Amino acid sequence: MADRWKVFRDRQITVHDFARDVLVVCPRCARPARVFATDGTENFYRARHWRMVCPTCGYHQDKTSNCRTISTGRHGGVADPMFGLPLRLQKSCCGGKLLWAFNLEHLSFVESFVAATIRERSDAVRAGDGYRRMSMIAKLPSWLKSAKHRDEILKVIQKLKDSIIAAP
Repeated sequence: MADRWKVFRDRQITVHDFARDVLVVCPRCARPARVFATDGTENFYRARHWRMVCPTCGYHQDKTSNCRTISTGRHGGVADPMFGLPLRLQKSCCGGKLLWAFNLEHLSFVESFVAATIRERSDAVRAGDGYRRMSMIAKLPSWLKSAKHRDEILKVIQKLKDSIIAAP
């Protein structure tokens, strides 16, 4: 009976917690590439130096930026917040909705939420600067939270994972 119930507990993670290391499409060869912060900080808001590297063709680009806007895909595809490159992990799902993730850790986080039959949510947390924020789970679209889409979403997540494994 323990296998029947999958529990998810909201850990107050925001989408910014996944935005420091992003899988994108290389603008030169269209293979998987990576955008990451190079200044050693773990905090997306404090990172200023960014690099895009493609392991396939060797293309790379550096940028200094403090851009903090993250597109959520409501108006087309989703791009990384620093270089504006399309995310590698995005796919149409549930009647044309866009399922996306910055990286495999982000995708696994969404997968654990979707797969859960019991979801324990927590209230907004007060950030260190006094600003009240909601977790990423509180901001997910209703189609992603709906149990009726669970099987389709989990299949799309598996396809996205497989596409990364199959990539050279």
